[in-house]
Parts: sequence; structure tokens; C-alpha cells
Amino acid sequence: LQSSAERKKAKAKDWNESAKADLQRAQWLKQYLTSELDNAGIKKVETDNHLLRVRNFKASTVIDDFDSLPDDYKLTKTEIVGDKVGIYQALKAGKTVPGAHLKDNRSVVIK
Repeated sequence: LQSSAERKKAKAKDWNESAKADLQRAQWLKQYLTSELDNAGIKKVETDNHLLRVRNFKASTVIDDFDSLPDDYKLTKTEIVGDKVGIYQALKAGKTVPGAHLKDNRSVVIK
């Protein structure tokens, strides 16, 4: 079961990489079509099955140099997480840590 799971994980990784490549290729094709329609001055293309139309969406904000930004436009995020290493050491030493406990982690090893 473990080797089967590992093979499936490897296959899933391959599929994910393939899907990512397909999405990047589709994005590139959309950008290429947009550029070529703009260059040709064409606003709309109709076929029997599809309608292509260049459309403006909300502009994206791109930060070129974070250090050059004024402080008014910088946000500070603080994340508070539990210190698992410190909690583990304290619990192993016999101390009580409210809100935490050690959970046994046992398993058989097959080679």
C-alpha cells in the first residue's frame, strides 16, 4: 500500500506539473490573441462557435521596488503561532503547558 501510494503521489505530481504547464500555455495564448487583436485594431471576431472580444478589466497593481514605497503604502502583518519545539521540550521535561499535550505517535515499520 505504501509503494502504491508513493507511485500515485509521483503520478499526481506529474499531472499537476502538466496541468500547470497547460494553464501557463493557455494564459500565454490569451495574451498573444489580445496583443494581435489590438495590433490589428480588431475589437471583435465572430465564428460559428466562438466570439472573441478584447475587454478591459481592473488594472493590476505591480510593486517594482518595495524599498522605494513610502511607509504609508506598506503593511505589517504579524502572525502568532505556537512554539511547538519549546512546548515539546517543556512537556517532555514534565512541565504542564495549558492548552497543549503530547500525543503518542506509534507505527510499525515494514522493510
